[in-house]
Amino acid sequence: MKQLLREGLLRHLRLNETIAGNCGTHYTKQFMFEEGEDFDPFGHIEQDTEVITEPIDTLQDCLLGFSNSNTKLEWPYFSLPAGYTCPMATVCKNFASKPGQKFSDGKSIKKGKEAEMLCYAARAQAQYKAVKEKVFKNMDLIMKANKEGGSEAMADLILKSLKYHGLDKEKLFRIHESGDFFNKEYMQAWIKVANTLPGTLFYAYTTSIPLWIANKGSIPSNLKLIASMDKNNAKSIIDNDLRYSLVVYSPEQAKELGLKIDVDDSLAWGSDENFALLLHGGQHAGSDAAEALKKNKKAGVYDKVKQAYKQNRQSKLDRIRKL
Repeated sequence: MKQLLREGLLRHLRLNETIAGNCGTHYTKQFMFEEGEDFDPFGHIEQDTEVITEPIDTLQDCLLGFSNSNTKLEWPYFSLPAGYTCPMATVCKNFASKPGQKFSDGKSIKKGKEAEMLCYAARAQAQYKAVKEKVFKNMDLIMKANKEGGSEAMADLILKSLKYHGLDKEKLFRIHESGDFFNKEYMQAWIKVANTLPGTLFYAYTTSIPLWIANKGSIPSNLKLIASMDKNNAKSIIDNDLRYSLVVYSPEQAKELGLKIDVDDSLAWGSDENFALLLHGGQHAGSDAAEALKKNKKAGVYDKVKQAYKQNRQSKLDRIRKL
């Protein structure tokens, strides 16, 4: 290092220090020193040489993060870590490793004990650092609010965060592009949010069927819930007459069940009927889901889905404007 500095091959030395934010998040302070003959290794103490590369928004540090759109959704949504906040999920339960960590086998994704398919959200969180950091920060803030003040504190946090990001007047909003209602207080928090913002249509998929049943009488009309049906919760969903979606492995399976396939969530928020979701995304090697995925790709099924998405897009946007 000394030789490189002497030869002028390393012109700048950057030292980064991680500083804890106000709400359990972190940002980086960066110190930069010019290398030269008169360089003072203690100069940064006596002089104001600290450079913060980006302004620190301490308010945003304490607020939830949202996403505005993705390849499927064209409206804002909120996410929590897949698996960790899905206490009643079974066949779709997968986990991405926590930020900066790996699981004991060195991998960044892990199957739940009863998992039969790979959750696309867990896969995205394992693959994209920014996505992972956002959802885990959201979980930290929500859990902190839950501990400090239960449903009232969580609802207050959600509402403040929506307002800060200019999302409190949106016509359509998806709760949990990943994650789920992890306890009764958290579900009640979103019920309070929906009641406070009657001009927004909120919707969410959930495997937390007992929580839905317990709160069935208090869910407002602008909060649409869709039960994520599987072999373990089907009886409870049917017995309680809950609306549901079901992941199918092929269009033929959906046809046999008499269920329309929702390609863009337009059935989820725009109807009251049950529907199917076609298996998609990467799947665990050797699984039945992986084999079904291969067959669908070979048959051009996903090309048809993309085409259906494009054809449906304008009418979908027109319907949103009329909400």
